[in-house]
Amino acid sequence: MKAIAAIISIFLCCNVASCSNIDEEINNLMQDAKVKGLAVVVVKDNKIVFCKSYGKKNDKENLEENDLFRIASVSKTFVATLIMQLVESGKVNLHDNVNDYLNFKVQNPIYPEKIVTVEMLLSHRSSINDKKGYTSFSCLKEGKCYEKFPPGDAFCYSNMNYCLLAAIIENVLSERFDNVVESRIISPLGLKASFNLKDVDSTLLVDTYYYNSETHEYRKCNNTYRAFVPDVPSYELGYSVTSLEPAGGLLISSYDLAKYMLVHMNNGALEDGSRILKEESEKEMRKVRTEGINYGLSFKKYPNVLKNKILYGQTGGARGVSSAMIFDPEEKCGFVILCNGCFTVDRDGYSTLHKPMVNLLYDKIVRCIQ
Repeated sequence: MKAIAAIISIFLCCNVASCSNIDEEINNLMQDAKVKGLAVVVVKDNKIVFCKSYGKKNDKENLEENDLFRIASVSKTFVATLIMQLVESGKVNLHDNVNDYLNFKVQNPIYPEKIVTVEMLLSHRSSINDKKGYTSFSCLKEGKCYEKFPPGDAFCYSNMNYCLLAAIIENVLSERFDNVVESRIISPLGLKASFNLKDVDSTLLVDTYYYNSETHEYRKCNNTYRAFVPDVPSYELGYSVTSLEPAGGLLISSYDLAKYMLVHMNNGALEDGSRILKEESEKEMRKVRTEGINYGLSFKKYPNVLKNKILYGQTGGARGVSSAMIFDPEEKCGFVILCNGCFTVDRDGYSTLHKPMVNLLYDKIVRCIQ
């Protein structure tokens, strides 16, 4: 990985001679946002042109390019990619009742006549919420986590939606979710990543921290990485998948996340011309279902990050992590930003860190490359 970073640095130096102060400006932004550690990657014209890490991995070690982050809600794009693959193969229909694919019933008890569709789960319009921190499907079976509006009527962001989608994937393919991600996305793209803690090098995991704006101190988050033992007899396909945290638990480096982003930037195509998704599926995922919120099917439209540009992607924030994967499919540029602790006025660090960092990287790197 250090060799890769060196090659990228040489490429950058040769093509962006006017940007020699980029490290200084990134460090200034980190200081303003009280960032503990930061990994950034810039993609331009289907090439990773900048990949660098700053700050601390933990209280003793510096962060490096191959270190692994838990990327929070950016993980949802992997779930949606798998669902769209199943749609393409005719195994799932976006407009079907989710109960056609589940081992238990999902129905808002206030509106028993209204079905919840696969598309509603993908777009967070299912009327399911997880505001009370529910972590298993028992809340659905007991009718405890539903909004007062009918399914399909309004937006309510909920991790439970993507846990249900992962359960659908398991039931349709009769295979554990993490193994499906491995065979259908991670392996074809040559990534080192997993939803399963036991499948990664634990020495590469990045510690995460909460920043206290009153004491100006960092507090380590001790539950960022939850051990999962998949080989126990009690694992039930289509039900136990919440233990893999499909809505936010993918472990991956900034560099490999950028490789994955490149595929979505290129409408599902790999560098060799093969595909993980059809172009029509990519457009479907970006199509906004809730105006104002600009959310599609795991991908969100970002009209206000860069002036006069429409970007797409997903951000995330949980257990001290702030993550972003945002790209412009027209200009063929994109940005991965992973942080393991910072001051933020919003849950995922969008206003405090991601937006100003994207603008800095665009101005100082993307615009300099001819």
